[in-house]
Amino acid sequence: MGAKGWEGAKAALGLESGTGLWNGLVVSDVNRDGQPDLVVGNEGFNTAWNLWGDHQPQVVADSPTPEGVVAVGEAIQLPGRLSPVRDRQTLASGIPDLPQRFATHDLFSRAPAEAVLGANQPQRFRASERRSMVFLKRGPGSRGLRFRPRPRPLR
Repeated sequence: MGAKGWEGAKAALGLESGTGLWNGLVVSDVNRDGQPDLVVGNEGFNTAWNLWGDHQPQVVADSPTPEGVVAVGEAIQLPGRLSPVRDRQTLASGIPDLPQRFATHDLFSRAPAEAVLGANQPQRFRASERRSMVFLKRGPGSRGLRFRPRPRPLR
């Protein structure tokens, strides 16, 4: 991906226009121009994220451990802190030391998401787009491999 990593790759492909909680991908020639297009599924608007109104869902991730394990969790921005979305019991199934670090649900409920995940170098990823999308590849006359997003349905 080069020196700019994923952010640079997204820009080079024309995919920088929005980030989502993408959960499906199909490559197809949607507009029948001979170019491969991307159809991507997203979380949409009929989900638990609607409980928080206009707040954008976020994913918080830590750097990988020496074993290659990455702690990842969903979070929502509340006044003064980023709060985990999942409850203590649910997260404890994937973070074994969580009950020792937060002995009560009360302590857990006041902890920021970064502390819950045990993140030393947390990274935040925001989902700015919640719709499923079609990314149409620009034709051969364009500058390399570039896509432009179009909300579904494509007619």
